Amino acid sequence: MAAKTEIHEDVWISTRCGRCYNCCALRVHRVNGVAVKVEGNPESKQGSQGGVCAKGAAGLQVLYDPNRLNVPLRRTNPEKGLHADPKWKEITWEEALDEITARMKKVLADDPGKNRKRWLGLYSGTGKITLELARLVSNARESIYANTPYLVLSKPAIELFRELRTRSPGIDIRIATNSLAATDSWFTYAASFRQKRVYVQDLGFRIYEMKPLPGDMRAYMPTYDLLRARPLTHSERERLEGRADRIASEGETQVLQEPPMPGEPYFCLHAKSFVIDDEMAFIGSYNLDPRSENLNTEVGLIVRDRSFAALVKRSIMRDMEPRNAWVVAKNPFPAVVGELNAVLEELSRLLPLVDPWPVRSASLYELKEGRVPVDPGDRAFYECYRAVGSFPHVTAGRGDKIIGVWTMKTLFSTAQPLL
Repeated sequence: MAAKTEIHEDVWISTRCGRCYNCCALRVHRVNGVAVKVEGNPESKQGSQGGVCAKGAAGLQVLYDPNRLNVPLRRTNPEKGLHADPKWKEITWEEALDEITARMKKVLADDPGKNRKRWLGLYSGTGKITLELARLVSNARESIYANTPYLVLSKPAIELFRELRTRSPGIDIRIATNSLAATDSWFTYAASFRQKRVYVQDLGFRIYEMKPLPGDMRAYMPTYDLLRARPLTHSERERLEGRADRIASEGETQVLQEPPMPGEPYFCLHAKSFVIDDEMAFIGSYNLDPRSENLNTEVGLIVRDRSFAALVKRSIMRDMEPRNAWVVAKNPFPAVVGELNAVLEELSRLLPLVDPWPVRSASLYELKEGRVPVDPGDRAFYECYRAVGSFPHVTAGRGDKIIGVWTMKTLFSTAQPLL
């Protein structure tokens, strides 16, 4: 008969599950240093409030899985692929921590004190991310692809891109951002609206403004139709003046690439990423605007890997597809008229307090049905695209956005540094 095992430890330990994002409260029964049972913690309201699902209960199988990695490994084969052998090599925890620490230095984070400098009451501090991104942009040789919710360049940023365009005249700079119909901040869009001629004509940007209901809406937001069919909140019903209890009936689908109905959920770009020369990608919280440059404490990650950069670039380029965005292009004025308008628009923009000139050198264009996409500047562009104005798909109930943009653009240009 086998000798009875002496029990010198028998405890229940309160913890929480990490098998999913609910983080349910658990109790683990440990006997002689070995976990033998997992159950929900009835004394906690965290997660399942005393229960435990099959995944949580199976945590012991993961813990004692004979194939579970419990030592750090280093890949020694630089070749990557489905059938490539990584040739893992066991290393010490000290070696692993040294490598991780070195790689984590690629994470950029502003210090909270970046905004302590003030001049005439305005914040003017510059953070680590601003300086690093400026360095990366200035060293770009072939291309810069970016998406940003807000596109408002400060004077130093404009000069940075102007110098880059002078050094590399053929560099391809493309930016996806929000249209007025898609943005959640019309006053920030107003500042961008003032600068559109500078972006397109002086800096040679290719700018794509997101549609509020892009063609890929259901890919961006898989639960979009359920969201449309949900009962409206009290505040939504008040805003719609009691016209409806819900936006759509269950099963009813919305035709995309059309103006949204009043109160309907719409797409608003919130991604902030850059890809430079197909080699380096940046993903973080940094917008291309003065607030991120001088005020907000931002964070981001720089990854120097071509395969990762390709994935990020492909995501940005999807935002720029004609089904998802309009493209900004110069309006086809006759030569003399266009030059005169550009001069008057620039003089108006440079006035210290107002910007009264109403005629814009550029507006938004959409691809005609059956035509092949081409870039602005291509001789076939105006045959393939039609102008849709400066503010397409802004719903009738949001005319205040348009009024606000024109008012801000005309009378409050000095507020731009605060945006």
